[in-house]
Amino acid sequence: GTHYDVSATLAPYIQPHTLPAHQQHNAAGVLALLQALHTELPLSPLAIHTGLTAWQAQGYAPARTYSVPRAHPDAPAILIDVAHNEASLKALAVHLKAAPSAGKTHAIVGILQDKPYQDLVVLMDGTIHQWHAISLPPPRGLNAQLLSESLTAQGAHVQAHTDMAAALTTVLAQTQASDSVIILGSFVTASMALECLSPLPTNEHSPSEYTSP
Repeated sequence: GTHYDVSATLAPYIQPHTLPAHQQHNAAGVLALLQALHTELPLSPLAIHTGLTAWQAQGYAPARTYSVPRAHPDAPAILIDVAHNEASLKALAVHLKAAPSAGKTHAIVGILQDKPYQDLVVLMDGTIHQWHAISLPPPRGLNAQLLSESLTAQGAHVQAHTDMAAALTTVLAQTQASDSVIILGSFVTASMALECLSPLPTNEHSPSEYTSP
């Protein structure tokens, strides 16, 4: 395969340190591909710079390390990430460790049955203080009770909730400005959160894992 230096690939277009580590790798991979296809798909440095800065300003891809604007000064920081497999959960943990919360970090998680829910605590590597489990719709969605039991068996502090709205109501009542809330586990979970936290911009056609491997 092709090898490339992440920082050197990004440097002509954007300051690498302004991106989270895993987004640096994502962006550099795309740029390396564009360089390989330059003859067939020529893009000016200005076009690439404009695209990268717009992507960064919009919070990268929807629901990937997306920071929700604070509703008021005393509200906790809320981050939505669709992390749902081993690689993306590890990347999210690295991101959280790089910018730790001054207070406690709560996680609202809804996940599919065929994802690594039995390893969530290990994969998140001590970054979560309190877990909140919600159900996702069948047939692939894991219900909150089973998820809660699994997290408890992993040594986590867990509360189970009927749905995203109930989880957010509870979490926001338990947190303050120094705390943070991470919403993760699935594209479906992220879509639920974005809907509950509206009016926030969402795609007309929300991404779905139900039709993806």
